[in-house]
Amino acid sequence: MVIKLPNSKQDNLKSFAEEFVFSDSLVKLVKLFGGEYPSQNLNECLSYLLKFSDKWDYRSRQQTENKENARWLISEENFTSEQNKAIDQASFDLNLRENSIPSRNRYDYIWVLGGAKLSCLLRTRLAKEVYDKLQQEPSKIAMLASFRPLNDSERQATDTYARCAETEFDLFLEAHKLFFNSKIIQTEESSLDERNPNKKWKIINFENNTSIFSSPSREPEARRANSLDTYLFFMERHSVKPGSKILLVTSEIYVPYQHLEALRSVAIPFNVEIETIGFPAEWGGELQGMSNKEHYLQELRSTIQSLSRLWNTEVNDSCS
Repeated sequence: MVIKLPNSKQDNLKSFAEEFVFSDSLVKLVKLFGGEYPSQNLNECLSYLLKFSDKWDYRSRQQTENKENARWLISEENFTSEQNKAIDQASFDLNLRENSIPSRNRYDYIWVLGGAKLSCLLRTRLAKEVYDKLQQEPSKIAMLASFRPLNDSERQATDTYARCAETEFDLFLEAHKLFFNSKIIQTEESSLDERNPNKKWKIINFENNTSIFSSPSREPEARRANSLDTYLFFMERHSVKPGSKILLVTSEIYVPYQHLEALRSVAIPFNVEIETIGFPAEWGGELQGMSNKEHYLQELRSTIQSLSRLWNTEVNDSCS
């Protein structure tokens, strides 16, 4: 049975954490990779999983000619048939698959997360399908991107719909044209002569309550913008009321990780509800990739890291 992700502060995070950490699927998977839980204590076992899951960090161990540290370049590993079956079962039980259908027919906002290769295209496609079925139009459909330059290894995929694109923001422009195709009514942007591109931002608003955001980094001297930056940039630019319902659209393999991150950084501090869905892996096929066993283990590790951050934040807050 799939473990339901929490979507508000009122949900019992401890129950979710216990169900996740002590799920039969995860316990079996850890054992098949040479691990063993130290106890039945949640804190001890979550700390253990955080360290143990380093062996599933295939991304950091990859070696490529151009040194790209990209998820889709992870090389295939040789697993036993029993390990393969356990990975498949865990990916279903722990929410890394079958997450493309929203539970509601009304949302105040839809956030479409930027990403590599076909992500901007297919996430926009899913957002449009959801939008067409809603009983009430959301206040805003926001495509949340950055000015991340495209990698050479993405080009085979991105050239199928955005041949002239140079950044993630450009990918959303083409995806919006394909699925919404509405007129621009307003463009806002930072100074074009910024010396540090990580400080740049741009917003294009269209007629049908859709917008494309390219967010600045909150640490521009150290890195480019990440997903958290895009969430918070949107919250800064809009008066989102407490209790608002936000639908986050991503790829299904990233649903648990990105959902827990959004819960920690947005839902709890701003008192809003967040639900996360993702387009099915079969939509992307071989061009998108990200459906090998190594990919699921890598993202399971990311989920464990995110759960640990969320759990430690909540425990510390409750003790302060």
